[in-house]
Amino acid sequence: MKGRFLFLVCFMNVFQTWAQVTLHLIDGQGLDPIDASLILINDRPYLLNEQGAVKVFSPKSVDSLCVEVSGYQPRLVMLPDEGEMVLELIPITYNLKEFVLEGNHNEVVGQVEIFSTESLSNLAPQFMGEFNIERSLQSLPGVMQTGDHQSGMYIRGGHRSESMSYLNDVPLLFTNHFFGISGPLHAQMVEAVYLYKDYFPMAYDGVSSGFLNIDTFQAVDDRQEVSAGVGIISSDIYLKIPLINDRLNLSVGGRRTYYDLIANFYNQQNSNHIHLPDYRFYDFDINLSWNIKTDQFFHINYLNSRDDLFADFGSRILSGQWSGHHFSAQWLKSYSNQRTLTFITGFNLNKFNHTFDFLGKERVEMENGLDFVSHKIKYEEILNRFWKYEAGIDFVTEGGVQNLKSTSDEIEDGDDVRAYEALGIRLDAYLESTLLITNWLNTDLALRYGWFATKEKAYNLPSIRFRTTLDASDRIQFYLSYMQSWQHRHVIPGVGMDLPMDQWFFSDKFINPIFAQHYNFSFKYQWLKCLRSSLNFFFIDKHNISDTKSGLYAGGIRWQDAVAQGDEVNYGLESQQDLHIANLELKLSYTYLFSERKIEGINQGHSYRNGYSPQHQLNINGQYQLNKNWSFGALWFLSTGQKITLPESFTLIQGLPGGHPSYDFVPIYGERNNFDLPISHRLDISIDYSKKRRWGDYTISLSVFNVYNQANPYFINLELITFEDRPSVVGAKTESLLPIMPSLSYRVKF
Repeated sequence: MKGRFLFLVCFMNVFQTWAQVTLHLIDGQGLDPIDASLILINDRPYLLNEQGAVKVFSPKSVDSLCVEVSGYQPRLVMLPDEGEMVLELIPITYNLKEFVLEGNHNEVVGQVEIFSTESLSNLAPQFMGEFNIERSLQSLPGVMQTGDHQSGMYIRGGHRSESMSYLNDVPLLFTNHFFGISGPLHAQMVEAVYLYKDYFPMAYDGVSSGFLNIDTFQAVDDRQEVSAGVGIISSDIYLKIPLINDRLNLSVGGRRTYYDLIANFYNQQNSNHIHLPDYRFYDFDINLSWNIKTDQFFHINYLNSRDDLFADFGSRILSGQWSGHHFSAQWLKSYSNQRTLTFITGFNLNKFNHTFDFLGKERVEMENGLDFVSHKIKYEEILNRFWKYEAGIDFVTEGGVQNLKSTSDEIEDGDDVRAYEALGIRLDAYLESTLLITNWLNTDLALRYGWFATKEKAYNLPSIRFRTTLDASDRIQFYLSYMQSWQHRHVIPGVGMDLPMDQWFFSDKFINPIFAQHYNFSFKYQWLKCLRSSLNFFFIDKHNISDTKSGLYAGGIRWQDAVAQGDEVNYGLESQQDLHIANLELKLSYTYLFSERKIEGINQGHSYRNGYSPQHQLNINGQYQLNKNWSFGALWFLSTGQKITLPESFTLIQGLPGGHPSYDFVPIYGERNNFDLPISHRLDISIDYSKKRRWGDYTISLSVFNVYNQANPYFINLELITFEDRPSVVGAKTESLLPIMPSLSYRVKF
């Protein structure tokens, strides 16, 4: 009996022990009570009374409160057991984002996942010591890994072209270097990363799967900073300089690879052997933050990135250059703590050139470019204690040129059919409101009207979005959302790795825009202070999905003849468990995904599985802080294989070119995506040693990719196998790409 009583007492202590605290919020400058309508405490909305007070009920297992009020710097305080607390909040001169993130933990706010640079690095060991946002995010549920080499955003069955990356709210297309190994952004430049999968804010549209927005808005202060890093692939340097204390900051970053120097030295010493490819990349980033006045803020960012490749394989020569320029400028005007006006403008220019020369007999030249110019204006206002809204207008022009020239006999050089040039204009207006019904129930309702036009046709693109969040208790949260989105740009993948060779085209009189409807329901539960669980169900219904009729695109065929449109259905569940015990953090994420297409004219009109949708994916991530100097990280990844199309049989065709008999095996295909690649799995680890000195800090990092050297499938190679005593057969061999790859890097910060 006594044991049962003790168990009951412990049970009630874990699940029913609460603290009631009354918070009084005052302005740190005027010392007046803050009369704000909506505030956030540990990411939950609350109402303040006219005296700036609010009662907070929180489990005693929660030992801190993060208080966030529009127009003020966030404040993290320790939670007392009972009583009252007076908090002074410091006003800020701008309110670019509603949530500010610090530390090494990511936060989920209204189904928006927010990451700092440190929390991104903790998601997965850095591949080859290179900072890459997209590769880090692939360890999250719903963000699929389609291979060891891929770095694109494959969200819930969508191709990477169905998601979009933004840098400071301006589109960013060039997101990777070195075939997806490295990203173009410096870790020190990135302030926060926002990932949207379930519900896109109305300020974003134009894709059907997901959005990623990267902020480089840095706080203006008088701190100077210099850091430099050396890795096995590249080196970088970063400078932060206060030009006017508390008014104007300048940040500059640069990086360059030295693989080309190593390859050139090797080729000079081994002139009789096969030459290593000559590859190099660099990027340059500059960031300017300016507090014009106490109520005005101005920010500029410019990013330049370039890759060059030259490979001489003896019988063939491959060369390519791709470059990108990205510029963004933002001006913000704050009218008290209740109203904010923001103007954003920028451009993204991209160009790719590729040349393939085969023994001088065949030469293929490809040019691919897609540019964006974007202008946005938005206005936010808190109307009263229960309601705030945001309204905005977007104007975007995008266009470019694709040319493909060849000396082959099939398509003559300069044939106009092989060139595609387009310009599209998109104009959108939106209104989004947030209604706080009670402290435990809030809803968002948004309307957007879009108009997209080319010289051939114009489309009206209206959409609605809705979401609601119910906090049943401080431990339990339910979330429900419905969203519509449009995508007017269609892409046919060109290669199986992250190169800017994908063929793109706009909706016109032959091809309709993609229309997607997203349904989402999630449940979150805080079991203990150290354990949190989430379960998310999603259903995505897409219309006017484009796919090639033959399975590939031949450049000489017109788009309207090469592709067909139909429907796609994606549904599944995502689960994530977060455990934090002392210095150990464990994160387990699982995704089940079913994705199927049905398009007239493809696969005889029958349904077929989408090729970018591994059905099961599991990630187990661990971080352990041994002491103030040593830390360890590991990520184990498991995924079922992608769907690919293999021939069902072959037929033998005999010819007599030049009077000599020849035999060709011609594949005969059946159903689309009729074969599953084998299961992939991999273990990555990292070891970091950090030390603080009087003059600064330094960190030595060792990372190992694919620790146990698993040969994960990259593609299937078909080859003819001949025998002397029996008929020849066609064999299939699984080819892998990346073996075990250790890397070492050193970073110093002054």
